[in-house]
Amino acid sequence: ANAINNFTTATESSTSPKMSFADFSGAPPRGTQPSGSRFNADELLRNARGMINEIMNQTASMQKIAETEIGTKKETSNTRDKLKLQMQATYKMGNEAAKYLKEIRAVEPHNAEAQQLWNNLTTSLANLRNVQTLSLRKEKQANADAKAAVSRFKHDSMSDPDVDSDTSENEGLIQAHRRKQKHIQMQSEIAVNEAIIAERETSIQEIESALVEISNIMRDMSGAVSRQGEQLETIEDQIEVTLANTKGGTAEVRKA
Repeated sequence: ANAINNFTTATESSTSPKMSFADFSGAPPRGTQPSGSRFNADELLRNARGMINEIMNQTASMQKIAETEIGTKKETSNTRDKLKLQMQATYKMGNEAAKYLKEIRAVEPHNAEAQQLWNNLTTSLANLRNVQTLSLRKEKQANADAKAAVSRFKHDSMSDPDVDSDTSENEGLIQAHRRKQKHIQMQSEIAVNEAIIAERETSIQEIESALVEISNIMRDMSGAVSRQGEQLETIEDQIEVTLANTKGGTAEVRKA
């Protein structure tokens, strides 16, 4: 199933700022940070919306790489490096967008657009996690295949038949030369595969770390929803108590 869902309403607004992947190599680009300490809901919404759109775009790009390149002959060191940069930038954007939306919800808990963006961010992060999980599974499978290939090469290099004693000296030299060339080729194959295995081990660790980061953001967002619900219940209880006290006070005044 396609991990990229089509979102509506808030994330597709024509007022969303155009942001490139390069803008999010680390921190949000200059000019998109909320200005000063003054609360500005519109600016925070605009920033969050742009980040969520970029998360969706980068997730779609990573999904294509995971499906068509990871674990295949097309995969290279550049492929893994690109995926690493995309992962890092994307979960940083997710963290920043969540911070902006939490700030809005803390001041305006009933802001409809913030709620829509919150839902879209949650779905975007879930899609991102699915793509990362796919990448991780394919990397592990490719690494297992590479290790098996190395094991076969090593076994074959040690089990080459000796030169037949009945062959002529010239034929024996030819067989020995072929054995030597084959051994060199196997050693080369072993070296290449072992280098790829080492790179993939690093890539696997990076993907696993990214999955932890994404899960932490989603867990924090879930906790924020629970805390906000408790706060709203407390506020509503206080309002009811205040209304009850007001009615009681009014009744006492009338009696007096």
